[in-house]
Amino acid sequence: GIHGECLPTAYALEQLREWDSLKEKLQPGEANPIVQLGKVTLHPFELHRGGAAPYHYKLTNKQFGAIKIWKRQINLKQKDSWNNKSAIETGQILIEFNSHYLMTYGVGRALHDCEMLAAAMFAGGRSHHWLKIVRLDPFADIETEKPLNKDDFSKFRTRATFKDERPNKEGEVDSLEEGGAHPQSDNKGVSKVHHGLAVVPDKLVGRMFDQPDTVYFGSLKSPVCARIYNKRLEAKRSPDKDWEGRWREAGAAPDSHIYRVEYQLRGEFLKELVIDGEQGYLDPHKAIAALDSIWAYLTQKWLVQVERRARGRGREAVLTPFWQVVCNAQPAAEPATRYRPYKPVVEQLRAQLRGVFTTIAAKLGKQRDCSAAVAEYDRLGEWMFSDEFLEKYQQRRDRLGAVNTNLKSNWPKCIRKTYESVGHSFSQMVSRRSPAFA
Repeated sequence: GIHGECLPTAYALEQLREWDSLKEKLQPGEANPIVQLGKVTLHPFELHRGGAAPYHYKLTNKQFGAIKIWKRQINLKQKDSWNNKSAIETGQILIEFNSHYLMTYGVGRALHDCEMLAAAMFAGGRSHHWLKIVRLDPFADIETEKPLNKDDFSKFRTRATFKDERPNKEGEVDSLEEGGAHPQSDNKGVSKVHHGLAVVPDKLVGRMFDQPDTVYFGSLKSPVCARIYNKRLEAKRSPDKDWEGRWREAGAAPDSHIYRVEYQLRGEFLKELVIDGEQGYLDPHKAIAALDSIWAYLTQKWLVQVERRARGRGREAVLTPFWQVVCNAQPAAEPATRYRPYKPVVEQLRAQLRGVFTTIAAKLGKQRDCSAAVAEYDRLGEWMFSDEFLEKYQQRRDRLGAVNTNLKSNWPKCIRKTYESVGHSFSQMVSRRSPAFA
């Protein structure tokens, strides 16, 4: 994206006019036109008739990924839409590099392509553009002799609150073809012929459910999530990418199982990371340089696979051999830490406070005698003027990012005066209102 005024280059204006013309001439059912970005890359791109909100232009290439560009138009205030607040904060261009491109050309080449595209599309792009990561998917491919099963996945410990398993689909098509032709359906989709349905062997059923195809940790919409899946099986279903060739070059056996341990990191997560006292790793150059610390946090703090020692005192939990290989996919480094901003909702806190206070009173009180609540209230009031409260109060303000604008305030004296001015004391006041407090 561009900070401040964002002006297109002559090359950008020419490209946008050409793409608009191609999209207008595109007929229903006609294949998407092929366009070039000669100043950026030699890869040809398919121009889609529709965009992907909020982007107006969408270009894709199976070997590269996708490029999405904000629509440039003049609004009622005569301002270029590339310069509006949404475009500036989001980024006028979104580039999605696929794993094939990153594995073939490297991350350095991808960042270079970003720089080249900025220089080609934005006037002064090389001098005042910015790059930030919207999503980062680090992964490691691990070879195993045996497939992972439910027992292996039960050994995982994660900070995610959500977990989902997908059945193994290997052999599903073959099993359905056993026993004759597929049944025909009537106009409501109901099967007319039932004898064509195949009986799935018990061995296949066991493999489908005892050896999950994919296991998710965390929601895909969360700032961070992970998935572990049999990449070799997926490669057989989508042979357009030569993963087998890469694994063969790395020394993998042709009959082994290869599992991909992949994390999905969104910008919100990268913004919260702290490494060596520095917070925020949205900048791709910083994030790639610190990938070893990020990987250490993901594989040692956020998601781990552990088992009990077979022998030894206490039989403490240790990393499984499989997960030790995963951890070693990046050089050893000190794990990053994650600082999650504290954003409390006052009304929710008040509701929690009422609930906790009621629970304490009910626990200490007696039948039709609420005097314990009065005692707790007085005790809380006394604590508010202690040194402990004043220290915690300031610490909590710092955590909330509050700015002190009145350091010499005598607010403790004001609170004390207000509290002590209540008729004799709060307990005496409420005791006169209800016999339940006697």
